[in-house]
Amino acid sequence: MSQEIAVIGSPEFTTGFRLAGVRKFEDVPDEEKADRLDDAVASTMTDDDVGIIVMHNDDLDYLSRGPARTSRRASNRRS
Repeated sequence: MSQEIAVIGSPEFTTGFRLAGVRKFEDVPDEEKADRLDDAVASTMTDDDVGIIVMHNDDLDYLSRGPARTSRRASNRRS
């Protein structure tokens, strides 16, 4: 079973991926990220067809749970 790439973020961010053929996406406008981003990530993570989730690094600040902290630590180690 092959899995797909999904992209989550603002419409401006997801458009390029969609044009490149990514079929799974969640558009979350900037002004709604504080309220909707967690749900978009949770929903995408439960999709068995998705193997990779792409998000803009700045959007991790809007997440209320562990992925933001974990990702920040990982990216800080690479710097």
